[in-house]
Amino acid sequence: MDERFRKHQLISTRIAMLAAIAVISGWFYYDLIANKIIRWDYMVVLLVAAVTKIGSMIYFRITN
Repeated sequence: MDERFRKHQLISTRIAMLAAIAVISGWFYYDLIANKIIRWDYMVVLLVAAVTKIGSMIYFRITN
């Protein structure tokens, strides 16, 4: 497999993840501001994404 293809896969996955997080956080804040409702399921998804991102950064910092 070509290294460029693998790099493009990783970059496209990262962009898709950031777009999904932006949509979920926008939806969370819309419900919070417009409807005065805290949707905990959205907050859980955002927290999982944040913990995974920070955990992977720590892991790669230790191993590299």
